[in-house]
Amino acid sequence: MLLTLLSLFWFVSFTDKNTDSHLALGERAVVQRQKWDIAIDSLDYSVSPSYLNALRSTGARICHTSRWMNGATIEADSTTIALVEMLPCVQSIELTRNNVCNNPRFMSPQRLRTPSQQVVVDYNLAQQQQDMQNITPLHLLGYKGQGIHLAVIDGGFQNIDTLSCFDSIRPRLSTFDMADSEYDFSSSEGAHGSYCLSLIGGYTQINQQVVGDTLTRTYYEGAAIDATFYAIRSEEEGVESPKECDNLLSAVELCDSLGVNIISVSLGYSEYDDTTFNFT
Repeated sequence: MLLTLLSLFWFVSFTDKNTDSHLALGERAVVQRQKWDIAIDSLDYSVSPSYLNALRSTGARICHTSRWMNGATIEADSTTIALVEMLPCVQSIELTRNNVCNNPRFMSPQRLRTPSQQVVVDYNLAQQQQDMQNITPLHLLGYKGQGIHLAVIDGGFQNIDTLSCFDSIRPRLSTFDMADSEYDFSSSEGAHGSYCLSLIGGYTQINQQVVGDTLTRTYYEGAAIDATFYAIRSEEEGVESPKECDNLLSAVELCDSLGVNIISVSLGYSEYDDTTFNFT
């Protein structure tokens, strides 16, 4: 469903989790809990399915849910939200995104831009990062993320499905979209997620040269190319609203359910298009 500029989004908090909530942790997540001696509690149980059905019965569209906050982000107009308020399972409702937008690109989307010239990646770019984090000694010992599940939560993963630097990790790469965006996941104008993922999982052999008895390979290698990866979009192109915080929370909860070991997030929120939402 493509959303219009007139879409209103709300976070609906429920009174409780009811008796039909279920454990929302995957097998790997349960193993992680046991490994680190973390007890399973009510936060690990889903939002009540019957409460979600009640929301749907009003005509509201559910974007995603939060088991930690025990609620759901929905799209609804003023007439529908009045019906939602009458549901006995609803504790409170908060507007998280309205029609205010200060970014003209969102009003009139641009076509996907194509770089005018090819970008050449060399070994020195990867080496600088490895030196900053002292990663090279770990690579020499064979530690390259084996057995680790790592998520990158960001605003756009442009060309993640075609860039050759992701060829080696693509069999171990899953993608999830928590944003209500008019752009396809991999053709989004935002590429920051692709940049961040390439620092961790990118690999490209550029060339190799034999001089005498020495073989020199020049390549770009990320910090943990043997990890299992999750690319998750939570940022919405061209608009700033508190709903993006709900998107991010939903993304982090997904990582928890999947048993992700490490989450990389390069997002932050304090000021919005509608300044009445500002945290500052």
